[in-house]
Amino acid sequence: MIGDADLNGTVEILDVTCIQRAINYIVTLSKEQTAAADSDQNGEVTIVDATCIQRYLSKLKLNDSQIGEYVTICIDA
Repeated sequence: MIGDADLNGTVEILDVTCIQRAINYIVTLSKEQTAAADSDQNGEVTIVDATCIQRYLSKLKLNDSQIGEYVTICIDA
């Protein structure tokens, strides 16, 4: 699910914390977590992804956002 960085099945503020911890090299995301955390789907996990999730949780409009949706993502082995 796009935005579910901790892969627990829901998009919540803990996903924002997970992204912030990854950006600051406190944790390392798996390939699956990286794909889910890249909420703006630009190929990188940045603070922008955390902000997009915060906006989603606050019910603020996001253009063309797929946060909260299940999508098929190819992850290279």
